[in-house]
Amino acid sequence: MDNEKLLSLLVKYQKAFINEKKTLNASNNTLSVYNYILDEFYEFIVEDGTIYDVLEIDKSYVLSFVTNNEKASTNTKSLKLSIMKSFLSFIEEEEKLDGKLTYSLKKLTIKKESIEVEALDDEEVIKLLEYLRTKKVSFNSVRDRLLIKLILFTGVRASECLGINLSDLSLVEDDTVYKVRVFGKGSKERFVYIAADKINRELEYLNEFLVDYIAITNKNKAMSRIGLYKMISNKMRAAGIYKKRCSHT
Repeated sequence: MDNEKLLSLLVKYQKAFINEKKTLNASNNTLSVYNYILDEFYEFIVEDGTIYDVLEIDKSYVLSFVTNNEKASTNTKSLKLSIMKSFLSFIEEEEKLDGKLTYSLKKLTIKKESIEVEALDDEEVIKLLEYLRTKKVSFNSVRDRLLIKLILFTGVRASECLGINLSDLSLVEDDTVYKVRVFGKGSKERFVYIAADKINRELEYLNEFLVDYIAITNKNKAMSRIGLYKMISNKMRAAGIYKKRCSHT
């Protein structure tokens, strides 16, 4: 098998691999990361030019690819290794290689760095909520207040928050608590809870404008993760919180 045939094989299996992940409800963000890493691997093979058969993609070759960029963080290297293991396992199954491709990779790991995000303290939470309370009432300001409260008081991820529909909120506990359905990684359903008096005013106002999703713009378009991050960052800065400006805080 010459190099061109190997590259054609990898392109074919990359498409099939991504389609399988899509069928398994992987998020668009996840699919983009998979494609980006596998495109990098393709370019690495082209530039390296030393392998001609899929079975030559062994432990040392995968490590060479994963550690090729010296500036990459340990977490990035760990992610690349994880994707490569998954991709090569997919090829192995399709080609019926009986473990010949991934056996040497099974015990290969790169320990991730532990990154602790500094959360808002009580005083900063009060500052943020007070700033939001004093904003002029408008669709954008009330929507922003609701989204921030949902993240702040329930701990939902940014991606989960973007997917919350009005119909996902239901009153329980004698109408004192909202039970909120969210869909996490792999579209797995879970529930979070928030005191009704925290968001009743926002919901009452927004019910006149919203049909389904809460995270929409005033032009009725879905808010992106970047849009949500920028909104939260801007509101925190305006409230006088300068060192902690991401949704994870």
